[in-house]
Amino acid sequence: MLIKDIAMILLLAGSLIATVIFLIIYYQRQLNMICPKKKDGSSEYLQKVAFLEDEIAVSGDLNNIVCKIAYKRIKKYYSSQHYYIFKTRGGLLFCVEKSKISPADREKLAELFRTKMPQLKIPWELQQSIYGR
Repeated sequence: MLIKDIAMILLLAGSLIATVIFLIIYYQRQLNMICPKKKDGSSEYLQKVAFLEDEIAVSGDLNNIVCKIAYKRIKKYYSSQHYYIFKTRGGLLFCVEKSKISPADREKLAELFRTKMPQLKIPWELQQSIYGR
């Protein structure tokens, strides 16, 4: 009886570990699809994001297409260790690399959150950079 209990616990623990590993790999692949890097080995991303007065312009180096998204269409954002990932009402995803945002641009982005995207809360990192807390 004890051996069966230990085997069941090991099976459940192994399943949990396998699930966690699968999810990590899955989300990393999703991020690589959303923000692909250049194939030349550099750490630059193909997707570029510009925060304009009334909209966000997302462009890619592969096809030189610029997609403009009104701020009110953004319904959600996610903050990972290195990125802000935005999701629109139509399901479009785009991301901004945190390390590429200068302190002045952080203030501009926080102001955009306050004025143009009131449906979203200001990310903690941007609050910290503005208010110095």
